[in-house]
Amino acid sequence: MARVLSAALRIFVATDSNPNPKGLAESSIWERNLLDPLRDLGHEVIRFAYDLRPFSLHANPAYPADRAWQAQHRPRLEEELLHQVRQWHNEHGLDLFFSYFW
Repeated sequence: MARVLSAALRIFVATDSNPNPKGLAESSIWERNLLDPLRDLGHEVIRFAYDLRPFSLHANPAYPADRAWQAQHRPRLEEELLHQVRQWHNEHGLDLFFSYFW
């Protein structure tokens, strides 16, 4: 039987503060257009506690330097993401996972 969601959701969010830090470095578009409205609707938003900005700045696989940077740093990001999601889910439960990296 499908679970009926009638209460607030606990949402784990893994994003940089904006989707285009090179072009819109000061933008807080994710916060203002996605996360604030979710909170306004009564949902609990849990942010991934990790600095994603360097990943956003090295996100283009067409550039060999970005590919090399990603290859070096991405395993730690993936490890920490899984750790935090598992920890939150085991301790508090999660209803939704949302991510946008590149």
